[in-house]
Amino acid sequence: MTREEWASLPTGFDPEYKVSNLGRVKRGRYFLDPHALSMRWFRKSGNKSAGYYLRMRQNGKRPYWAVADLVLLAFRPDFDATRHAVHFKDGDPCNARLSNLTFGPAEFQRIKKRIEALKSIAA
Repeated sequence: MTREEWASLPTGFDPEYKVSNLGRVKRGRYFLDPHALSMRWFRKSGNKSAGYYLRMRQNGKRPYWAVADLVLLAFRPDFDATRHAVHFKDGDPCNARLSNLTFGPAEFQRIKKRIEALKSIAA
């Protein structure tokens, strides 16, 4: 069983937010439930991928952030949300555990998804 570890987000985010390696988010003492009003589920549409998103304060604004991106920002200093795309090892965008996340250049991820789609059509 994996032990839960908590980490702060990089500079610019509200310092009260913490993210765990198990994909959970808390603000102060309070855990943010995926079904709470502060979090939203998005199906893949437009510029958003499927998964849970959290609206949180960053540099005075309140954009939506994918929970998977927050986990990688907190635990992987080499992750850059503007240049990298997240890949879920088990294919489940609700599973934001650090052990389930990998990332690569955004273009590489798009090509990989196309190849997987073509393989499923050919099968």
